[in-house]
Amino acid sequence: MERKQINKQILFGGFICFLFLFTQQGICQKHIYDDTIKDTKNFNTDGSYYNCLFPNGIYLKDDTFSDDALFQASFFKKGATFNHINFGKNATFSYCTFSKNADFSKSYFSDYANFDSVVFSSNSYFSPTVFRGSSDFHKTFFGGDTYFSMDSFNNTANFCNVPFYGNAYFFKTVFKKNADFKYDTFYHNSNFYRTTFSKNVNFYHSTVYKDIYFTEAVFLHKATFSELYLKPSSRLLFYRTILPDTVDFSYIFEISKPIDLTNAKFTSSDTIHIFLYKSDISKIYLDYIHFRLLFVNPMNHIVISSDERKSIYELVLKNFKDKGQKDSYEALDKEYQAYKWSVRPWYTKWFGIFDKWWWNYGYEKWWVFIWTFGFILVFVPITLCQLDNLKTIYDIKIKDLSTKNRLYQSILFTICIFFPLTLKSEQIKSSGKGLLYIVFVYLMGLICVAYIANFILHK
Repeated sequence: MERKQINKQILFGGFICFLFLFTQQGICQKHIYDDTIKDTKNFNTDGSYYNCLFPNGIYLKDDTFSDDALFQASFFKKGATFNHINFGKNATFSYCTFSKNADFSKSYFSDYANFDSVVFSSNSYFSPTVFRGSSDFHKTFFGGDTYFSMDSFNNTANFCNVPFYGNAYFFKTVFKKNADFKYDTFYHNSNFYRTTFSKNVNFYHSTVYKDIYFTEAVFLHKATFSELYLKPSSRLLFYRTILPDTVDFSYIFEISKPIDLTNAKFTSSDTIHIFLYKSDISKIYLDYIHFRLLFVNPMNHIVISSDERKSIYELVLKNFKDKGQKDSYEALDKEYQAYKWSVRPWYTKWFGIFDKWWWNYGYEKWWVFIWTFGFILVFVPITLCQLDNLKTIYDIKIKDLSTKNRLYQSILFTICIFFPLTLKSEQIKSSGKGLLYIVFVYLMGLICVAYIANFILHK
Protein backbone atom coordinates (compact mmCIF):
# COMPACT_ATOMS: atom_id res chain seq x y z
CA MET A 1 0.00 0.00 0.00
CA GLU A 2 2.79 2.37 0.95
CA ARG A 3 4.79 1.49 -2.19
CA LYS A 4 1.76 2.35 -4.34
CA GLN A 5 1.47 5.68 -2.58
CA ILE A 6 5.16 6.46 -3.22
CA ASN A 7 4.80 5.49 -6.89
CA LYS A 8 1.80 7.78 -7.24
CA GLN A 9 3.76 10.66 -5.74
CA ILE A 10 6.72 9.96 -8.03
CA LEU A 11 4.41 9.86 -11.06
CA PHE A 12 2.84 13.12 -9.93
CA GLY A 13 6.30 14.66 -9.55
CA GLY A 14 7.24 13.38 -12.99
CA PHE A 15 4.07 14.88 -14.43
CA ILE A 16 4.90 18.26 -12.89
CA CYS A 17 8.41 17.96 -14.29
CA PHE A 18 7.02 17.14 -17.75
CA LEU A 19 4.74 20.17 -17.64
CA PHE A 20 7.68 22.32 -16.67
CA LEU A 21 9.76 20.94 -19.54
CA PHE A 22 6.91 21.39 -21.98
CA THR A 23 6.24 24.96 -20.98
CA GLN A 24 9.94 25.78 -21.10
CA GLN A 25 10.14 24.67 -24.72
CA GLY A 26 7.04 26.67 -25.54
CA ILE A 27 8.35 29.86 -24.03
CA CYS A 28 9.88 32.38 -26.34
CA GLN A 29 13.57 32.03 -25.50
CA LYS A 30 15.88 35.02 -25.22
CA HIS A 31 18.65 33.08 -26.91
CA ILE A 32 19.05 29.57 -28.28
CA TYR A 33 22.48 27.98 -28.18
CA ASP A 34 22.22 25.29 -30.86
CA ASP A 35 25.74 23.97 -30.42
CA THR A 36 27.13 22.34 -27.34
CA ILE A 37 28.73 25.07 -25.25
CA LYS A 38 32.26 24.20 -24.19
CA ASP A 39 33.71 27.60 -23.32
CA THR A 40 32.50 30.60 -21.32
CA LYS A 41 33.66 32.83 -24.17
CA ASN A 42 30.67 31.66 -26.19
CA PHE A 43 28.32 33.48 -23.82
CA ASN A 44 27.07 37.03 -23.81
CA THR A 45 29.60 39.52 -22.60
CA ASP A 46 27.16 40.94 -20.09
CA GLY A 47 27.04 37.58 -18.30
CA SER A 48 23.25 37.30 -18.63
CA TYR A 49 21.80 34.00 -19.86
CA TYR A 50 18.28 34.51 -18.59
CA ASN A 51 15.56 32.32 -20.14
CA CYS A 52 17.88 30.56 -22.55
CA LEU A 53 17.49 27.23 -24.30
CA PHE A 54 20.38 24.81 -24.54
CA PRO A 55 18.99 22.03 -26.78
CA ASN A 56 22.34 20.26 -27.17
CA GLY A 57 23.51 20.69 -23.62
CA ILE A 58 26.42 22.51 -22.13
CA TYR A 59 29.85 21.18 -21.25
CA LEU A 60 32.16 23.44 -19.28
CA LYS A 61 35.26 22.29 -17.46
CA ASP A 62 38.14 24.05 -15.76
CA ASP A 63 36.76 27.47 -16.56
CA THR A 64 35.84 30.71 -14.79
CA PHE A 65 32.87 33.07 -14.70
CA SER A 66 34.45 36.38 -13.71
CA ASP A 67 31.10 38.22 -13.53
CA ASP A 68 27.69 37.17 -12.30
CA ALA A 69 26.50 33.96 -13.96
CA LEU A 70 22.76 34.43 -14.59
CA PHE A 71 21.06 31.31 -15.99
CA GLN A 72 17.65 31.99 -14.46
CA ALA A 73 14.71 30.13 -16.05
CA SER A 74 16.92 28.47 -18.65
CA PHE A 75 16.28 25.04 -20.09
CA PHE A 76 19.02 22.43 -20.47
CA LYS A 77 17.55 19.78 -22.74
CA LYS A 78 20.57 17.48 -22.67
CA GLY A 79 23.31 17.04 -20.16
CA ALA A 80 24.69 20.06 -18.34
CA THR A 81 28.26 19.96 -17.07
CA PHE A 82 29.84 22.71 -14.99
CA ASN A 83 32.82 20.68 -13.82
CA HIS A 84 35.59 22.41 -11.89
CA ILE A 85 34.09 25.85 -12.60
CA ASN A 86 34.97 28.91 -10.59
CA PHE A 87 31.93 31.15 -10.20
CA GLY A 88 33.67 34.40 -9.29
CA LYS A 89 30.48 36.22 -8.29
CA ASN A 90 26.80 35.35 -7.90
CA ALA A 91 25.58 32.22 -9.66
CA THR A 92 21.84 32.16 -10.39
CA PHE A 93 20.17 29.01 -11.73
CA SER A 94 16.74 29.60 -10.18
CA TYR A 95 13.77 28.17 -12.10
CA CYS A 96 16.05 26.29 -14.47
CA THR A 97 15.25 22.84 -15.81
CA PHE A 98 17.85 20.13 -16.26
CA SER A 99 16.23 17.31 -18.21
CA LYS A 100 19.33 15.09 -18.01
CA ASN A 101 22.17 14.75 -15.56
CA ALA A 102 23.55 17.97 -14.12
CA ASP A 103 27.16 17.98 -13.00
CA PHE A 104 28.59 20.76 -10.81
CA SER A 105 31.36 18.62 -9.32
CA LYS A 106 34.53 20.28 -8.07
CA SER A 107 33.10 23.74 -8.66
CA TYR A 108 33.66 26.79 -6.51
CA PHE A 109 30.84 29.23 -5.77
CA SER A 110 32.52 32.39 -4.49
CA ASP A 111 29.29 34.20 -3.64
CA TYR A 112 25.56 33.54 -3.57
CA ALA A 113 24.54 30.25 -5.25
CA ASN A 114 20.86 30.41 -6.21
CA PHE A 115 19.20 27.12 -7.19
CA ASP A 116 15.73 28.13 -6.00
CA SER A 117 12.91 26.11 -7.65
CA VAL A 118 15.26 24.30 -10.01
CA VAL A 119 14.07 21.04 -11.60
CA PHE A 120 16.69 18.30 -11.72
CA SER A 121 14.86 15.61 -13.68
CA SER A 122 17.73 13.17 -13.44
CA ASN A 123 20.81 12.84 -11.25
CA SER A 124 22.58 15.91 -9.91
CA TYR A 125 26.21 16.02 -8.84
CA PHE A 126 27.70 18.60 -6.50
CA SER A 127 30.55 16.62 -5.05
CA PRO A 128 32.99 17.82 -4.05
CA THR A 129 31.92 21.45 -4.34
CA VAL A 130 32.61 24.56 -2.27
CA PHE A 131 29.83 27.04 -1.50
CA ARG A 132 31.62 30.05 -0.08
CA GLY A 133 28.51 32.26 0.07
CA SER A 134 24.93 31.40 0.96
CA SER A 135 23.39 28.55 -1.03
CA ASP A 136 19.69 28.42 -1.83
CA PHE A 137 18.04 25.15 -2.92
CA HIS A 138 14.58 26.20 -1.75
CA LYS A 139 11.81 24.23 -3.52
CA THR A 140 14.35 22.49 -5.72
CA PHE A 141 13.05 19.31 -7.37
CA PHE A 142 15.54 16.44 -7.17
CA GLY A 143 14.05 13.80 -9.46
CA GLY A 144 17.06 11.45 -9.42
CA ASP A 145 19.90 10.68 -7.07
CA THR A 146 21.55 13.70 -5.48
CA TYR A 147 25.22 13.93 -4.57
CA PHE A 148 26.54 16.56 -2.19
CA SER A 149 29.37 14.45 -0.80
CA MET A 150 32.54 16.05 0.58
CA ASP A 151 31.10 19.51 -0.01
CA SER A 152 31.81 22.58 2.06
CA PHE A 153 28.96 24.98 2.81
CA ASN A 154 30.76 27.97 4.32
CA ASN A 155 27.58 29.99 4.76
CA THR A 156 23.90 29.21 5.30
CA ALA A 157 22.42 26.34 3.30
CA ASN A 158 18.72 26.41 2.46
CA PHE A 159 17.16 23.07 1.43
CA CYS A 160 13.61 23.91 2.56
CA ASN A 161 10.51 22.48 0.81
CA VAL A 162 12.62 20.08 -1.22
CA PRO A 163 11.42 16.69 -2.51
CA PHE A 164 14.24 14.15 -2.79
CA TYR A 165 12.78 11.51 -5.11
CA GLY A 166 16.05 9.61 -5.40
CA ASN A 167 18.76 8.81 -2.90
CA ALA A 168 20.43 11.81 -1.30
CA TYR A 169 24.12 11.56 -0.46
CA PHE A 170 25.79 14.03 1.88
CA PHE A 171 28.92 12.00 2.72
CA LYS A 172 31.56 13.89 4.71
CA THR A 173 29.96 17.24 3.95
CA VAL A 174 30.63 20.24 6.18
CA PHE A 175 27.93 22.77 7.00
CA LYS A 176 29.74 25.65 8.71
CA LYS A 177 26.58 27.74 9.23
CA ASN A 178 22.90 26.91 9.70
CA ALA A 179 21.51 24.13 7.50
CA ASP A 180 17.75 24.05 6.83
CA PHE A 181 15.93 20.92 5.66
CA LYS A 182 12.48 22.06 6.81
CA TYR A 183 9.36 20.71 5.07
CA ASP A 184 11.39 18.30 2.95
CA THR A 185 10.28 14.91 1.69
CA PHE A 186 12.79 12.05 1.57
CA TYR A 187 11.31 9.32 -0.65
CA HIS A 188 14.41 7.14 -0.64
CA ASN A 189 17.45 6.71 1.54
CA SER A 190 19.44 9.73 2.61
CA ASN A 191 22.93 9.43 3.96
CA PHE A 192 24.73 12.01 6.10
CA TYR A 193 27.69 9.76 6.90
CA ARG A 194 30.41 11.73 8.71
CA THR A 195 28.70 15.01 7.89
CA THR A 196 29.51 17.90 10.21
CA PHE A 197 26.85 20.40 11.25
CA SER A 198 28.78 23.22 12.90
CA LYS A 199 25.69 25.31 13.64
CA ASN A 200 21.94 24.66 13.83
CA VAL A 201 20.41 22.01 11.59
CA ASN A 202 16.66 21.83 11.12
CA PHE A 203 14.55 18.94 9.76
CA TYR A 204 11.29 20.41 11.07
CA HIS A 205 8.07 19.03 9.58
CA SER A 206 9.87 16.82 7.07
CA THR A 207 8.50 13.51 5.79
CA VAL A 208 10.64 10.39 5.73
CA TYR A 209 9.74 7.27 3.73
CA LYS A 210 12.95 5.28 4.00
CA ASP A 211 16.15 5.50 6.04
CA ILE A 212 18.16 8.55 7.01
CA TYR A 213 21.66 7.66 8.15
CA PHE A 214 23.56 9.94 10.50
CA THR A 215 26.35 7.42 11.03
CA GLU A 216 29.38 9.12 12.60
CA ALA A 217 27.88 12.52 11.83
CA VAL A 218 28.84 15.42 14.07
CA PHE A 219 26.27 17.86 15.45
CA LEU A 220 27.98 20.75 17.21
CA HIS A 221 24.96 22.94 17.93
CA LYS A 222 21.17 22.49 18.03
CA ALA A 223 19.45 19.77 15.98
CA THR A 224 15.70 19.96 15.33
CA PHE A 225 13.65 16.91 14.31
CA SER A 226 10.33 18.29 15.49
CA GLU A 227 7.07 17.24 13.80
CA LEU A 228 8.69 14.62 11.61
CA TYR A 229 6.32 12.39 9.68
CA LEU A 230 7.92 8.98 9.86
CA LYS A 231 6.36 6.46 7.53
CA PRO A 232 6.17 2.78 8.62
CA SER A 233 9.26 1.77 6.60
CA SER A 234 11.40 4.71 7.76
CA ARG A 235 14.27 4.78 10.23
CA LEU A 236 16.53 7.42 11.76
CA LEU A 237 19.93 5.91 12.49
CA PHE A 238 22.41 7.55 14.85
CA TYR A 239 25.24 5.01 15.07
CA ARG A 240 28.39 6.56 16.62
CA THR A 241 26.89 10.00 16.04
CA ILE A 242 28.17 12.93 18.07
CA LEU A 243 25.01 14.65 19.23
CA PRO A 244 24.74 18.36 20.14
CA ASP A 245 23.89 19.87 23.51
CA THR A 246 20.24 20.37 22.42
CA VAL A 247 18.08 17.94 20.41
CA ASP A 248 14.41 18.50 19.61
CA PHE A 249 12.33 15.35 19.03
CA SER A 250 8.97 16.89 19.87
CA TYR A 251 5.60 16.27 18.18
CA ILE A 252 6.60 12.98 16.55
CA PHE A 253 3.31 11.19 17.05
CA GLU A 254 3.91 7.93 15.18
CA ILE A 255 7.21 6.07 15.26
CA SER A 256 7.08 2.59 13.74
CA LYS A 257 10.75 1.74 14.12
CA PRO A 258 12.51 2.91 17.31
CA ILE A 259 14.86 5.87 17.26
CA ASP A 260 17.84 4.51 19.17
CA LEU A 261 20.05 7.28 20.55
CA THR A 262 22.01 4.98 22.84
CA ASN A 263 24.20 3.98 19.86
CA ALA A 264 25.55 7.52 19.57
CA LYS A 265 29.13 8.34 20.48
CA PHE A 266 29.52 9.91 23.92
CA THR A 267 32.28 11.33 26.05
CA SER A 268 32.25 11.35 29.83
CA SER A 269 31.47 15.08 29.89
CA ASP A 270 28.54 14.99 27.43
CA THR A 271 25.20 16.37 28.61
CA ILE A 272 22.60 16.33 25.86
CA HIS A 273 19.31 18.11 26.53
CA ILE A 274 16.45 16.45 24.69
CA PHE A 275 12.94 17.84 24.15
CA LEU A 276 10.34 15.05 23.85
CA TYR A 277 7.08 16.98 24.16
CA LYS A 278 4.05 15.26 22.55
CA SER A 279 6.13 12.44 21.04
CA ASP A 280 5.84 8.65 21.22
CA ILE A 281 8.41 8.36 23.99
CA SER A 282 8.16 4.57 24.14
CA LYS A 283 9.89 4.40 20.72
CA ILE A 284 12.75 6.78 21.54
CA TYR A 285 15.62 4.97 23.24
CA LEU A 286 17.99 7.00 25.40
CA ASP A 287 19.73 6.81 28.76
CA TYR A 288 19.97 9.25 31.63
CA ILE A 289 23.72 9.08 31.89
CA HIS A 290 24.34 11.36 28.92
CA PHE A 291 20.86 12.82 28.35
CA ARG A 292 18.76 15.28 30.35
CA LEU A 293 15.13 16.10 29.71
CA LEU A 294 14.39 19.58 28.42
CA PHE A 295 11.12 21.29 29.33
CA VAL A 296 11.56 24.53 27.40
CA ASN A 297 10.67 24.45 23.72
CA PRO A 298 13.97 25.17 21.87
CA MET A 299 12.11 26.82 18.98
CA ASN A 300 9.96 29.37 20.83
CA HIS A 301 11.40 29.13 24.37
CA ILE A 302 7.97 28.46 25.91
CA VAL A 303 8.07 26.51 29.18
CA ILE A 304 5.67 23.57 29.25
CA SER A 305 3.17 23.22 32.11
CA SER A 306 3.81 21.31 35.32
CA ASP A 307 1.30 18.58 34.47
CA GLU A 308 2.87 18.05 31.04
CA ARG A 309 6.29 17.94 32.63
CA LYS A 310 5.18 15.25 35.10
CA SER A 311 3.66 13.26 32.25
CA ILE A 312 6.97 13.27 30.36
CA TYR A 313 8.86 12.22 33.50
CA GLU A 314 6.51 9.29 34.06
CA LEU A 315 6.59 8.14 30.42
CA VAL A 316 10.40 8.19 30.29
CA LEU A 317 10.57 6.40 33.66
CA LYS A 318 8.29 3.70 32.27
CA ASN A 319 10.53 3.49 29.22
CA PHE A 320 13.60 2.92 31.42
CA LYS A 321 11.77 0.40 33.61
CA ASP A 322 10.52 -1.63 30.64
CA LYS A 323 14.03 -1.81 29.18
CA GLY A 324 15.71 -2.64 32.49
CA GLN A 325 17.81 0.55 32.57
CA LYS A 326 18.19 0.66 36.35
CA ASP A 327 20.86 3.36 36.55
CA SER A 328 18.96 5.66 34.19
CA TYR A 329 15.70 5.00 36.05
CA GLU A 330 17.30 5.90 39.38
CA ALA A 331 18.92 9.09 38.06
CA LEU A 332 15.68 10.31 36.46
CA ASP A 333 13.50 9.33 39.43
CA LYS A 334 15.70 11.36 41.79
CA GLU A 335 15.30 14.37 39.49
CA TYR A 336 11.55 13.78 39.32
CA GLN A 337 11.21 13.54 43.12
CA ALA A 338 13.17 16.77 43.53
CA TYR A 339 10.89 18.49 41.01
CA LYS A 340 7.71 17.29 42.74
CA TRP A 341 8.95 18.67 46.05
CA SER A 342 9.86 21.99 44.41
CA VAL A 343 6.30 22.64 43.18
CA ARG A 344 4.60 21.85 46.49
CA PRO A 345 3.28 24.58 48.83
CA TRP A 346 5.95 26.48 50.73
CA TYR A 347 5.02 24.95 54.08
CA THR A 348 5.77 21.39 52.87
CA LYS A 349 8.46 22.15 50.30
CA TRP A 350 11.25 21.99 52.87
CA PHE A 351 10.55 18.28 53.48
CA GLY A 352 12.20 17.73 50.13
CA ILE A 353 15.55 18.64 51.70
CA PHE A 354 14.98 15.92 54.29
CA ASP A 355 13.95 13.40 51.60
CA LYS A 356 17.15 14.07 49.65
CA TRP A 357 19.72 14.20 52.42
CA TRP A 358 18.20 11.63 54.75
CA TRP A 359 18.21 8.71 52.28
CA ASN A 360 18.59 10.16 48.76
CA TYR A 361 14.90 9.78 47.90
CA GLY A 362 14.87 6.19 49.16
CA TYR A 363 17.80 4.94 47.06
CA GLU A 364 20.37 5.04 49.89
CA LYS A 365 18.52 3.50 52.84
CA TRP A 366 21.81 2.59 54.53
CA TRP A 367 22.47 6.29 55.12
CA VAL A 368 20.36 5.90 58.32
CA PHE A 369 23.35 4.22 59.99
CA ILE A 370 25.51 7.26 59.18
CA TRP A 371 22.81 9.57 60.54
CA THR A 372 22.46 7.43 63.70
CA PHE A 373 26.18 7.52 64.35
CA GLY A 374 26.26 11.24 63.60
CA PHE A 375 23.42 12.02 66.00
CA ILE A 376 25.15 10.13 68.79
CA LEU A 377 28.41 12.00 68.09
CA VAL A 378 26.52 15.30 68.38
CA PHE A 379 24.44 14.40 71.44
CA VAL A 380 27.27 12.90 73.54
CA PRO A 381 29.20 16.19 73.99
CA ILE A 382 25.95 18.02 74.86
CA THR A 383 25.07 15.32 77.37
CA LEU A 384 28.60 15.54 78.79
CA CYS A 385 28.16 19.25 79.49
CA GLN A 386 24.72 18.81 81.10
CA LEU A 387 25.22 15.36 82.64
CA ASP A 388 24.66 16.29 86.30
CA ASN A 389 21.49 18.23 85.49
CA LEU A 390 20.15 15.49 83.19
CA LYS A 391 20.68 12.81 85.86
CA THR A 392 18.44 14.76 88.24
CA ILE A 393 15.70 14.99 85.56
CA TYR A 394 15.64 11.45 84.21
CA ASP A 395 16.75 8.46 86.22
CA ILE A 396 18.40 5.77 84.14
CA LYS A 397 18.75 2.71 86.32
CA ILE A 398 22.06 1.44 85.03
CA LYS A 399 24.76 0.32 87.46
CA ASP A 400 27.66 1.51 85.25
CA LEU A 401 26.30 5.06 85.35
CA SER A 402 27.91 5.48 88.79
CA THR A 403 31.41 5.29 87.35
CA LYS A 404 33.60 8.35 87.74
CA ASN A 405 34.36 8.46 84.01
CA ARG A 406 32.04 11.25 82.87
CA LEU A 407 32.57 10.61 79.14
CA TYR A 408 31.60 6.98 79.56
CA GLN A 409 28.56 8.05 81.58
CA SER A 410 27.56 10.52 78.87
CA ILE A 411 27.79 7.85 76.15
CA LEU A 412 25.68 5.41 78.17
CA PHE A 413 23.11 8.07 79.07
CA THR A 414 22.77 9.19 75.43
CA ILE A 415 22.45 5.64 74.08
CA CYS A 416 19.88 4.68 76.71
CA ILE A 417 17.68 7.63 75.73
CA PHE A 418 18.31 7.37 71.99
CA PHE A 419 17.44 3.69 71.44
CA PRO A 420 14.55 2.72 73.83
CA LEU A 421 11.14 2.60 72.18
CA THR A 422 9.45 4.42 75.09
CA LEU A 423 10.28 6.96 77.78
CA LYS A 424 9.07 5.78 81.18
CA SER A 425 7.18 8.48 83.05
CA GLU A 426 8.10 7.05 86.46
CA GLN A 427 11.76 7.75 85.71
CA ILE A 428 11.12 11.44 85.09
CA LYS A 429 12.00 13.29 88.31
CA SER A 430 11.52 16.90 87.22
CA SER A 431 10.81 19.10 84.20
CA GLY A 432 12.69 21.93 82.49
CA LYS A 433 14.93 22.51 79.48
CA GLY A 434 16.80 19.34 80.23
CA LEU A 435 13.61 17.33 79.79
CA LEU A 436 13.02 18.94 76.37
CA TYR A 437 16.50 17.88 75.33
CA ILE A 438 15.87 14.31 76.51
CA VAL A 439 12.59 14.15 74.56
CA PHE A 440 14.31 15.52 71.44
CA VAL A 441 17.10 12.89 71.65
CA TYR A 442 14.46 10.21 72.17
CA LEU A 443 12.45 11.32 69.09
CA MET A 444 15.54 11.39 66.88
CA GLY A 445 16.38 7.91 68.07
CA LEU A 446 12.86 6.70 67.43
CA ILE A 447 13.05 7.96 63.83
CA CYS A 448 16.41 6.27 63.27
CA VAL A 449 15.20 2.98 64.76
CA ALA A 450 12.16 3.03 62.46
CA TYR A 451 14.30 3.55 59.35
CA ILE A 452 16.79 0.88 60.47
CA ALA A 453 13.90 -1.56 60.85
CA ASN A 454 12.68 -0.61 57.36
CA PHE A 455 16.16 -1.19 55.95
CA ILE A 456 16.39 -4.65 57.56
CA LEU A 457 12.91 -5.71 56.44
CA HIS A 458 13.55 -4.76 52.80
CA LYS A 459 17.04 -6.16 52.62
